[in-house]
Amino acid sequence: MGGFFTFGKISVVSTIPKPPLRIAVYVDGYNLYYGRLRGTDFKWLDIVKLFDALLAQRDQNEQLVVVKYFTAPALAHFATHGAASVEAQSAYHRALKAKHKDRFEVIYGNHSYDKSGALLPSFVAGQPCDRTNRIRVWKLEEKKTDVNLALCMYRDA
Repeated sequence: MGGFFTFGKISVVSTIPKPPLRIAVYVDGYNLYYGRLRGTDFKWLDIVKLFDALLAQRDQNEQLVVVKYFTAPALAHFATHGAASVEAQSAYHRALKAKHKDRFEVIYGNHSYDKSGALLPSFVAGQPCDRTNRIRVWKLEEKKTDVNLALCMYRDA
C-alpha cells in the first residue's frame, strides 16, 4: 500500500497505509432462519463472528463495523413451540447484543395477520391437486423487514 514517486534523482516511497474499508452487513433474519438454520445445529449462529471470519479470509483491508439484523418478533400463538419460541428468539438477540455491543443491531418489523385468510387447494395424500377442493387458511406475513432493510442500506450509504 503506498506509492513510489521519483523527483529528479530523489526517490520517495509513501508508506502511509490506507484506512480499512468499513463494512456493514445487512441480514434478513427470517430468510436466514427458515432458509438455512431451522432444523440444524446452527440456530445459535454467531453471525458477527461469521462475517469477521469471512472478511479475514478475504485477506483485504476491511473492518466489520456492524451487522444489522432485520426480523419480526416471533408470535407465541403461531409458533410451533409457543412461548418457548418467543423466548428463544429474544435470548438469541440479547446474546448477540451482549457479546458484540455496538456491532450488532436488531431492527424489528411486525406481522400482518388476516383471519379471513385465503382459499387454497386441500392436500390429499396420494391424489393429484384438485383446485375445486379448497380449504381456508390464515394468512400470516412478516411485514416491514424488506422495507426497513432497504431504507437502512440507503441511509447508511
